[in-house]
Amino acid sequence: MESSDYPKVSIIIPFYKNAGYLEESVRGCLNLDYPNFEILIVANSELGYKDSRIRVITTKKVSQSEKKDLGVRESMGEICAFIDDDAFPRADWLKNAVREFHDPGVGIVCGPGITPETDSFLQKAGGVVYSSPLGSGPYRFRYIPTKRMKIDEFAGYNFLMRRDFYLSIGGIGTVFRSGDDTILSQKTTQMGKLIIYNPDVVVYHHRRALFRGHLSQIKTYALHRGYFLKTKRKPSAGIFYLVPIISLFLLTVAAIVIASFPVLLSVLLAILAGYMLTCLISTITISKNLKMAIIATVGIFLTHIYYICFMTYGFMVRELNERPSY
Repeated sequence: MESSDYPKVSIIIPFYKNAGYLEESVRGCLNLDYPNFEILIVANSELGYKDSRIRVITTKKVSQSEKKDLGVRESMGEICAFIDDDAFPRADWLKNAVREFHDPGVGIVCGPGITPETDSFLQKAGGVVYSSPLGSGPYRFRYIPTKRMKIDEFAGYNFLMRRDFYLSIGGIGTVFRSGDDTILSQKTTQMGKLIIYNPDVVVYHHRRALFRGHLSQIKTYALHRGYFLKTKRKPSAGIFYLVPIISLFLLTVAAIVIASFPVLLSVLLAILAGYMLTCLISTITISKNLKMAIIATVGIFLTHIYYICFMTYGFMVRELNERPSY
């Protein structure tokens, strides 16, 4: 790349509370193989960084989405790169992403968030859940590198946008705890811009450990997904996102039928056994570790139950009340 191919990039990190992960994230950003960037950490208090490439923007306790919007307004780069405070970039993260913006039709560039090798056993098991075709369906590309492609919705922990375009569409503009990726995806595609997934735009994203942390995260995702589906935010209205609600309906029907015809219970148990075996084969293929595969198989099952229940609840609730969490 020529020197003119290095536009200034503002790396925006909304910070919550894990100082250890933040230090790792900042260290990874400072070691990027890219000559022209600044780091903006949007936090609830001063953090004491002395490096001239780092600015800390203090704010009251607001949502992650509001912190991203504030970071963009305060940024000085041509491109804004977003990474979560519990993630850190591969050295070529910016270099690989910026190339995509040579096409003026590109609105968002994104890439996978890979489970770090330093994660604990139960964190890695959570990563296996996300990486499994049964855990994430057609969206597993968010967690493992696949192929470069156009997509309809990205993951909020690893994406880049031109600053002017971000501001022109009003940013995220919400206090919701989750779902900023859905909102920006919809705004971007409505403007006729592309969302490009590049498997070489890599960050390493720490997982929530199975089971409590992981399932708490799934609950949050599912609630917002159901609510956004009801309010007709376009990327959430795809057929794939109707599966949890349809599944709950089918399970309810199955329970009623089995109550009337107990002989069919054996059929249901056979189907469940086949499902669990398929999950186990998938997780063994990914993890190469039987113990982790067994735990991840249970994790997939519980993930599906949580997602079905809380997405349905999010779809049915009148308003999804939010409180600042960051």
